[in-house]
Amino acid sequence: MLEIRAKVTESRAGVSLSQTHRGPEKSQEPLKILLDDYSNGFFKPGLVYYGKVKVTKLDGIPASGETIEVTAISINSSLHFSRNFTTGESGEIEFALCGGLAAVTSMKISAQSPRFKIPDSATEDVSTNFKISISMNPKWLWKHMGVHKSSKSNVRYVRQWFSPSFSYIHLSKNDWPFKCGQTYNIPVHYTGTAKSKVQFNHQVIARGQVMKVRQIEPEANGLPGVKIGSSWPDLCLEKENALTDRVTRDESITDADMSEDGQFSKTEDEEIQKRDLSGPLVEPLVRSPNVSDMVFKDEILLEIEPVMSPKFTLLLYHVMEDGEVMAGSMLYDVEPCFDNQLTTSDSEDVEVEKFYEEIEKAEGYLKSQDTIIVMGDFNAKVGDERVEDVVGSSGIRNVNERGSRLIAWCQVNDFTITNTWYQNHPRRQWTWKSPGDRSRNKIDYILIQKKIPKRCQNIEVTGGSQL
Repeated sequence: MLEIRAKVTESRAGVSLSQTHRGPEKSQEPLKILLDDYSNGFFKPGLVYYGKVKVTKLDGIPASGETIEVTAISINSSLHFSRNFTTGESGEIEFALCGGLAAVTSMKISAQSPRFKIPDSATEDVSTNFKISISMNPKWLWKHMGVHKSSKSNVRYVRQWFSPSFSYIHLSKNDWPFKCGQTYNIPVHYTGTAKSKVQFNHQVIARGQVMKVRQIEPEANGLPGVKIGSSWPDLCLEKENALTDRVTRDESITDADMSEDGQFSKTEDEEIQKRDLSGPLVEPLVRSPNVSDMVFKDEILLEIEPVMSPKFTLLLYHVMEDGEVMAGSMLYDVEPCFDNQLTTSDSEDVEVEKFYEEIEKAEGYLKSQDTIIVMGDFNAKVGDERVEDVVGSSGIRNVNERGSRLIAWCQVNDFTITNTWYQNHPRRQWTWKSPGDRSRNKIDYILIQKKIPKRCQNIEVTGGSQL
């Protein structure tokens, strides 16, 4: 609360008048708004740019149910996007910038609460003979009264990730930490043309070292993609008329733009705008003749290992025929990993042994020339390392106790686990996924006697519950 006391004295008569004014009123306590994104301050035309806003009160408590206006303006004012969101219980919101950014080099994104607005001036009538008008710079009030309508934390400048062919990769974020020993499906979006043929290389980087290197061929190769702009998420900001009024844009001035006496200095976007509008570039941009016009979706199946805790970066890249490199990366969190973690299963060990005994008993009723095929949910993980002629190298990493028991039984009874021998896309291998699709594993197997000649051409998983 600001208190203003004014006293006026007439020099000849010696008559004095005084008045006190308190204000401006604040209906709610100020908010702290933090603006961030998942792409280190870059946007990729054709793919969705995702941002996030965290709103708290000054004591750090999440501000739920708060209306937040998110605005995105191109540096040359040619594009203007805006939309209001309401914070949830965590005081957070997510937003997206979805299209029309190919010709834009930089964007200024701001987030603010429409409730906190301060008038440009306060006028107080003292008497019929005297009128004192007190005008104050609203930016100065925001700075010195603690009502930060705009600050460094709620204004963010993002730049276009340049690509001659508009070829980009985007790895999806994860809202929760990964768990050790689990296999997760990470969605990947990338741009290309109808004739695109890509082969991704991915690296897992943790603790300053490259932990994994692998080459994969997306299943989307040869499949139809989606035209850029034909489908956007529900979080997109809405496009508005282009701005030409500089005063409107100055509403997002930050504390750094203001001197201690309340005067304004040159802002960052003014400097960028000056460079952008000063004339053509020294060297004109050279675009590839094969510009991407489609978006493809794929996924990476990733096994979480202890060396990847507490954080790891997944890097995905592809070297195109003309030498251009399209790449994307994302930082993920991993829960603490301990070697002595216990695993549980629904069936007791006694029931497992009884299951194998029943299989052996059933063999006694069959003729020697009969073909025996055992298949089902073994709740076992047998890994991806070859074990004699029992396990192939096309499983999913890590072996659990049930997996070791299954391998031992196959060795004794001359069976082979057939669906570990065929190289298929990861989505054609896993047979189980957790609720919410947080992790995936291969725990269902088809066992065939080794003495049978190879009659299988391929074994893969298909979606759905019916064949």
